[in-house]
Amino acid sequence: MADYPIESRRSLLAKHFLLRHMPEELLAGLARFTTLRRLAAEETLFRKGDSGDGLYGVLDGRVRIHMVSRNGRTVILNILDKGEIFGEIALIDGHPRTADATTMEPTALLHIHRNHFLPFLRQDADLCITLLSTLCNRVRWQSGWIEDAAFLEFPARLAKRLLGLGQHYGESHEGGVRISLKLTQAELGNMLGATREAVNKHLSLWREEGLIDLEKGRIVLRDREALAALID
Repeated sequence: MADYPIESRRSLLAKHFLLRHMPEELLAGLARFTTLRRLAAEETLFRKGDSGDGLYGVLDGRVRIHMVSRNGRTVILNILDKGEIFGEIALIDGHPRTADATTMEPTALLHIHRNHFLPFLRQDADLCITLLSTLCNRVRWQSGWIEDAAFLEFPARLAKRLLGLGQHYGESHEGGVRISLKLTQAELGNMLGATREAVNKHLSLWREEGLIDLEKGRIVLRDREALAALID
């Protein structure tokens, strides 16, 4: 992996909507407080209950945010790709982490400790307002997730998740949209609180109907309108 000098770290911070409005001199100063951490594939960054000591940014690789029940059942809450930042809530309250974070491949992360970030927050009112907006969006997202789990049948939840992944990770591919993120059917099931068998059943059916294609571990969305209709 690269060494990721200060300038590359500053560039990552500048891309995030939470920080991109910061004056250049403040952003450069914040970047100087970042530290670099490298992890192997499937290595744990933190676990639920660990100290919430700050914010992370993905310089390279991919991170899975998930929860594991007492009986070993896993639910994937989010997947963070290169250029994304996570752990914003820990910057504010410093309370224990509410989920686990595990790398999906060799990953390089930058870390900003909350003790270094809070002084910047105190001197930038716009940053405070943006952070409040971030927290509100997270509450809205969680409310939507709960609503889907309560009111949508599994096929509708699966279709909605595929469309969301296509919007976030989609790339044009032979008359459709290919989800560039490589997920196993078990991981997709973990994102929806379902079994791999349930995912396989519906993906196979939708492939026969021409709604999707399955190739080399990736999903191609062929008929997004039909998938959207399943949600309605």
